[in-house]
Amino acid sequence: MKVQLKANALSHLTDARYFASMEVDWMGFNLDPLAENASSPQFVKAIRDWISGPAFIGEFNYASASEILSITENAGLDTIQLGPLFNYTELNMIPDSYTIFAECMMDENLPDASLQAFLQQYSAKVNYYILNFSNLFEPLSIQWKNSLVSLCKAYPIFIHSNGNAPQILDHIQYFNPLGYCLSGGSEEKTGMKSFDELDEIFDLLSTLALK
Repeated sequence: MKVQLKANALSHLTDARYFASMEVDWMGFNLDPLAENASSPQFVKAIRDWISGPAFIGEFNYASASEILSITENAGLDTIQLGPLFNYTELNMIPDSYTIFAECMMDENLPDASLQAFLQQYSAKVNYYILNFSNLFEPLSIQWKNSLVSLCKAYPIFIHSNGNAPQILDHIQYFNPLGYCLSGGSEEKTGMKSFDELDEIFDLLSTLALK
């Protein structure tokens, strides 16, 4: 069982090197000019000179389609992630040559019928959906579990949660999503940080890949 892995909102070379060494499929960088702690296109270009393997993603939430296209062109990217605040009336302004991730925030512990309508509406244009459960700090309800199993069968879904290593493994085995999102963090000081929690996740995922 091989699940695609995406590293979220990377902001320094230490994280990028770590995730590349773990052979993640995608690396995301927050390039939204209105976002706090956003990276610059020049920074992402520099990281690409150091890192090979994963595909790079420009992550946006507030920016317009025209701003996104300008920034990704400067960064040399052709894959973008649209956040929940993106104006989807501008979606068709983005050329079909771009690979598109669409992120949906899950704020309630009950599935909403509007989510499936959203997934269906944009399925011809969006390549991957990210269902972000990081605002939920309680176990998923039975209703959500049942719904998520069905959604993962019907759509190319990545899951993002606050789960620890055993919980993430359980999500992958139970829901069978196309992919899972992982996050890095701030450095203790330049070039130094602990990856103990991520190491545990990757250790468990390696056992899953052998099955």
